[in-house]
Amino acid sequence: MPTSQLEQLSPPRSPHSSIGPFANASNFSINHSNFYEVGGNLTVNNVRHIEEDVEHGLKSLLLTKSDKEQQECFNRLHHVIEAPYNSLARESASGCLDGTRTEVLQTIQKWIVSSDGTSLFWLNGMAGTGKSSIAHSIAALYDKKHTLGASFFFSRDQQATRETMFLFQSIAFQLGNKYPMMKIAIIDALKRDQTLLSSNLRTQLRELVLSPLFNCDVSPQIPIIIVLDALDECEDDDSVTKIIDIFVTEIGERSFPLKIFATSRPERHLRHKFETLAAQGFSTRFILHEIEPEHVKFDIKYFIRHAVEYIAGRNHKRGLWATEDEMDTLVDISAGMFIVASTAVAFIRPVRGSPDPRARLQILLDSWKNKSPENNDHPLAYIDRIYTQILSRSLEGMNEKAVTRVRMIVGTIILLYARLTSTGLSGLLQLDEDQLLYSLEELQSVILVPIESYRPIQAFHLSFHDYLTSRVRCADPRFFINAPVVHSQIAHFCFERMMKSLKKGMQSKNPFRILNNTTLAEELKYSCQYWALHIAECLLGQDLLSSLQIFAFTKILYWVEALSIIGDLKGGVSSIKKARMKLQLLKGVSSDLLQILHDAEKFMIDFYLPISQSPIHVYNSALVFTPRQTLLYRTFSSDLPDTPKLTHGFQTDWDPFLRKIDVFFNHSTAAISQDGTRVALGVDDGTVRIWNVHDGSEYCRLEGRSEHNWPRVIALSHDESRLASGSYGHDIQIWSIRLGDLLFSLHGHQNWVQCISFSSKDSLLATGSLDKTIRIWDLDSDSQLYNLDGHTGAVNSVVFSYDNRYIISGSDDMSIRIWGVSCGIQLHKLDGHLHAIWSVAISHDSTLIASGSGDSTVRIWKLGSSNNKYAELMNGHTQAVRSIALSSEDDILVTGSEDTTICIWDIRSGEKIDVLHGNLDAISSVAISRDGTCIVSSSKDGTLRIWDITSLKGRKRSDVNLEMYMKPSSLTPKALWKPVITKVLSKVIGNEKIPSKTKSLPKIGLDVEVKNNTFGSLLTSVVKPKLSTELYGAIAIAVSSNGSRVAISYNNRILTIWNADQAVQMHRIICKGSMQRLHFSQDVSRLISYSDEAKVIVVWDTEGGSILFQDPCPSYQYYSEVSLSPREDRIIAEYPTSVNVLSEIVQQAGSHTLPLPMYAMPNCPADANTQIQVSKHVLRASGWVLDGQREVCWVPSKFRGVHAFGGGLLATSSRSGNVVLLRLSNTS
Repeated sequence: MPTSQLEQLSPPRSPHSSIGPFANASNFSINHSNFYEVGGNLTVNNVRHIEEDVEHGLKSLLLTKSDKEQQECFNRLHHVIEAPYNSLARESASGCLDGTRTEVLQTIQKWIVSSDGTSLFWLNGMAGTGKSSIAHSIAALYDKKHTLGASFFFSRDQQATRETMFLFQSIAFQLGNKYPMMKIAIIDALKRDQTLLSSNLRTQLRELVLSPLFNCDVSPQIPIIIVLDALDECEDDDSVTKIIDIFVTEIGERSFPLKIFATSRPERHLRHKFETLAAQGFSTRFILHEIEPEHVKFDIKYFIRHAVEYIAGRNHKRGLWATEDEMDTLVDISAGMFIVASTAVAFIRPVRGSPDPRARLQILLDSWKNKSPENNDHPLAYIDRIYTQILSRSLEGMNEKAVTRVRMIVGTIILLYARLTSTGLSGLLQLDEDQLLYSLEELQSVILVPIESYRPIQAFHLSFHDYLTSRVRCADPRFFINAPVVHSQIAHFCFERMMKSLKKGMQSKNPFRILNNTTLAEELKYSCQYWALHIAECLLGQDLLSSLQIFAFTKILYWVEALSIIGDLKGGVSSIKKARMKLQLLKGVSSDLLQILHDAEKFMIDFYLPISQSPIHVYNSALVFTPRQTLLYRTFSSDLPDTPKLTHGFQTDWDPFLRKIDVFFNHSTAAISQDGTRVALGVDDGTVRIWNVHDGSEYCRLEGRSEHNWPRVIALSHDESRLASGSYGHDIQIWSIRLGDLLFSLHGHQNWVQCISFSSKDSLLATGSLDKTIRIWDLDSDSQLYNLDGHTGAVNSVVFSYDNRYIISGSDDMSIRIWGVSCGIQLHKLDGHLHAIWSVAISHDSTLIASGSGDSTVRIWKLGSSNNKYAELMNGHTQAVRSIALSSEDDILVTGSEDTTICIWDIRSGEKIDVLHGNLDAISSVAISRDGTCIVSSSKDGTLRIWDITSLKGRKRSDVNLEMYMKPSSLTPKALWKPVITKVLSKVIGNEKIPSKTKSLPKIGLDVEVKNNTFGSLLTSVVKPKLSTELYGAIAIAVSSNGSRVAISYNNRILTIWNADQAVQMHRIICKGSMQRLHFSQDVSRLISYSDEAKVIVVWDTEGGSILFQDPCPSYQYYSEVSLSPREDRIIAEYPTSVNVLSEIVQQAGSHTLPLPMYAMPNCPADANTQIQVSKHVLRASGWVLDGQREVCWVPSKFRGVHAFGGGLLATSSRSGNVVLLRLSNTS
């Protein structure tokens, strides 16, 4: 906060404030001290001054804290640090040489200061014409004038600068740092709308840039400039054109002192867009390659002359060492392309140890003597020729081995996914650093090799990559880079580096916290982050496959630990998925290899939270809860730490359930992306929301124009660039996924839209409606092609065949109809269902149709069959089948029903593979990702669930019971107890005759009726143990102080006692009332319990499972806790503050004591002075187990529930009834 604001908010300083020992003191306290009044009023005044000092210090502290919170809020903006013109990533870039490009620079500056001009300027030119240098010059010029708002230089060289997703957040970040008042406005906007950063790009521009700019009244004499360079290097054409539209329309709506300067190559989509805008008067354009050739030649000659003079100065020579004719030849060689001129100069310029510049100039001139530039058909031929000359020169005198080494180095540099320094690159390629630098010595005209060791090596221009990887442009086999082969080599180097360096416990210092990632070498970090991406792009040979297999079965867990240290788990999940999908397409790949890669992917997804917290939780949390039968666990279980250990309640295989996303709104059908990484859903607030599957975070939000037109049904295009939604308003909206903006709407239906489907090429759209019609739309022309009439009821489902020949529809009229796409007429009608058809699907080979109906059946039909009878009837659901989906391989059918279950079928055999439980209400829709790995389901319970079915393929049916919902027990108290006031009452309970030798109940495994009436009032029988998943609704749990015994009470009146050391159930007892309070004696021989339902306190023999003592309570009595006295000779039953019966308080707060008879006392009574040990562990709602302030372990949500600690043991009973015993330590 500025000093002036601090002064305004702070109290005035007293002139006496420097008097006394507390002068200028703040943030202190004085305890156990006496103050004496000495000096009358002076002392009092000093105290007042002290109070003023303290108040001033506290206010300053609060202001500092507020500033920190404000900055943290502002830093939520995702700023692409590589994008600004002066970023470290662009350190080698520069603007135009002074005295060159004067015409174009003056034209741009005139446009900027013009008050009646357009707000958008487009500079376009062929590759190498100097667009980026001009953009850099404009950015630098107006940065000095303090009117550069922001700059964003797109580049294919780095992933972050290829996308438009964070463009407006980056612009807002730069503007906020330049204009303090705008920064405050941006922070206010972020606080007002917590979802702003996931909103569509139009909303982000409006709320993060334009509104703050307008409201802050930033009005410099010269407009604020935003520079956008190389729009053509953005990876999505659709996004770029939409960005331009957003700028033009949003800026045009208000009077802003804002101008956008953009550059690009004249790509078709950009040329069409800017020419249209220019014709409409919205933009100004300037074409670099249409400048008068003489002007360009002059600028290039000026540039070359300056370079010659600079070289002369460096070599301490006087005058020009190159003649005018030689410089004119260089100008001709350049052919109007600055990239050719700059590359030629870089080749001539002496570098470390290189020969005299005249000799290198002569080499270049000699290569041009017998070649006429006019004979070349394409402008790139000029730059290709000079690249060939530079590479030929660099390889002169080298043997084949040296040539291979240089090609390997250069190929690696241009294909890396992130730049490396010479140290990192030499480490990755296992070369001596000096040897690597020597190999690049003659290539420094095309590859930047910085002197500073911290700066990365990189190619100067993207055209060098394009040249080397094109067989047409790079005909010499010595230079050509076969990208798949080089990706294979890089992957091999990554494996070698990881095999050598990865191990358990790489961050030995404070492993419970991620300090920084500097503990890992640069080349190791690169290998860990990108090996899988290289695998996805490589030519996979047997050697590389063997290396991958060895790595997977020896190091993959340590790789996850390294990703935790680096902080790139998200990248790890994405990259290993791409590698695994590539391997699945290849023959001869081991199923074990595919399985352990899948295990690693699931491992990172399921345990993302603890692993991202710190590397130690790869072992202390994730591996502990990894299913026991997975290859990952069986391979690395020896790496489990001494503690914690999961001794009971573990899973055997991965749950299909991945994640639940709470929507809390009425919502539409769901759609999932091709790779299963994102899922979309329309909700009734008028938005379509897209979530990331791996962590459940919101990816973006598509905002509709009217809250009454909420998207009821949605569909994703096959290329995932667009999304279609249908609404109650009868319209269909087409959205841009990457931009998050509405492209256009389709109008025609007369009632609600029920279903939507894209054709396989995304050029057509089919929609069905309550108006009983199907309409086919041409998305290229935004027009309707056909209106298909025939159904006599609402059309609930439509789908294109994958060859785009047919449309299949299902209707309320109980029929399935097949339509011809080219003719728009009905071809077949299929009858057989006894109720409305809710969903249809067609196989990829267009031979089978699947249908789901309100008659609770699924039917499989053979397309083109002579009779209209179904080939297969699948029974399994008990209520209407609302949605079905077929996998891309046509082997798996998924069905969702109103009975809340999802069934997975083998479509070839008709057998049910699995049933997925977990939803609390009807399933609205199901969808399968096109890679066949994920299912997404939406339900009327307000949730979206993602399931991983990779492990289910080829598996026979088994019960999968996930997050089973248990209704709260009606026996559980309906209100929370008020704090208990402990007061021991002297009430003595009368002696009760109980046999000294109590009849012990048989061991578990035998059914027995209890004959003794004393027991019979509470206990009826001991039954055979059943699977723990059949027990549910645990309401109380206790762990003995030494961690050897566990007692659990359920709301179905069952009480179980466990031997925690052996992880086995000792007793399972059916009671007449559920036990709400449980407490073990110190020697573990007795269990004290209390039932609200049965109104009784019971003491149990933990070994025999028999009742030793019981005491009935008054009907109005409720105990909040039961325990033993320090000597364990009596029970202390605490009750709440008061119990109100018939408006009369019949009981006050306090305790009730029950003396115990000798036979009911523990075998070894505790000493009165013995301090009962209290567990030091705490289980947070987030799943973290805390030991003091240290997070020692994380418990997944499916393992959490009613829990207790004791003797270093955590015992929980999850909502599904699974008993979990986690040994945290061997001592209490």
